[in-house]
Amino acid sequence: MPESGAESNVGALRRAQALPPGLSVRPTPDARGLAHGPGMDVPDSLRRARRPGPCGAQWVSRPSLASFVHHPVVSRAEPCRSVGGSVILPWSCVRDMGAGRDRSNMSRPPLRIHILTEEDPFYLPVFFGEFFKHLDGNRFNVTGVDITPPLNQKTRLALARKLYNFYGPVDFARLAIRYAAIKAIDVLLPASLWSGTVPRIVARHGISSLVVPNVNAPQYIERLRRLNLDLLVSVAASQILKQHLLSVPRLDAINIHTGTLPKYRGMLPVFWQMYDRQASIGITIHTMTTDIDLGQVLLHREVPLEGNGNLDTVIRKMKRHGAQAMLELLERYYAGTAERIAMDRLEQRYRSFPGRDEAVAFRKMGYSLL
Repeated sequence: MPESGAESNVGALRRAQALPPGLSVRPTPDARGLAHGPGMDVPDSLRRARRPGPCGAQWVSRPSLASFVHHPVVSRAEPCRSVGGSVILPWSCVRDMGAGRDRSNMSRPPLRIHILTEEDPFYLPVFFGEFFKHLDGNRFNVTGVDITPPLNQKTRLALARKLYNFYGPVDFARLAIRYAAIKAIDVLLPASLWSGTVPRIVARHGISSLVVPNVNAPQYIERLRRLNLDLLVSVAASQILKQHLLSVPRLDAINIHTGTLPKYRGMLPVFWQMYDRQASIGITIHTMTTDIDLGQVLLHREVPLEGNGNLDTVIRKMKRHGAQAMLELLERYYAGTAERIAMDRLEQRYRSFPGRDEAVAFRKMGYSLL
């Protein structure tokens, strides 16, 4: 309904047809032009304010315009009138434009992203569950999530020995029972009822997943090149990416590391930060080089431990925070605002996968592994 003092012959207004004073209008390319009605009496100063465009002459709406318009501006299809201090443009020239609507990125194509990770039924499902739950499919197109061997071990026996040496007999048995339960559920339940592993999670979102024994194989690199990637993302990928692979994406190859870099480079950084009695756990997302966990920092966060001394619980918590940090960084890439900060390599230190001695000392500090 027109406000008090508005012209009474305007009639019903359609959505987004009435534009507030001071709002410039950019018509759609296929909109029809405006034609001035007979006897149009507009001062020269206002005539110079007209700008040519796809709709013909366009008027910039301003509070004083209505006082100069004595005859209606007529569209070839429908009239254009004024209400108070605003100008009512033809619907064909405004279409679906709404006041305050952000259209800056509507024509920008989504970023094409490919993810490399490792086989991990315990913690990485937490990351990917959170990640895909909040990922904007209009801005980001994940072309695939490929899986490398766990901890880059060539055989299951080698992996079991490594984990047994770290966890010890009791915790290793508990871990083995958990693993067997997850695998049994993965086999027995359909995907519609169970999506607790990385392949099931990505499949639910319509994304392909491959097991890749060697990410640096020429055939695999060529396959990725054909995807025209913008970003290659490593989420706990267990293999070192060589330069031929790092050069595939248009923008960057990036890695998320659950530790402050370069101080906590290497394996199982959450353990080492707790081992050093840090009050918080770092999350660092950085560009990748052929050196492990080095490059330029793109995003860094510190998450307080808050007195939690259970490694299993802290890793799960950090995977969730890591997914949120990755989503934040991807939005920066999409907006073109991602910034790089050089690492202070004087602080770098590489940590290997902890063994039995470190696990015993960890427990003596009052911490637990599972």
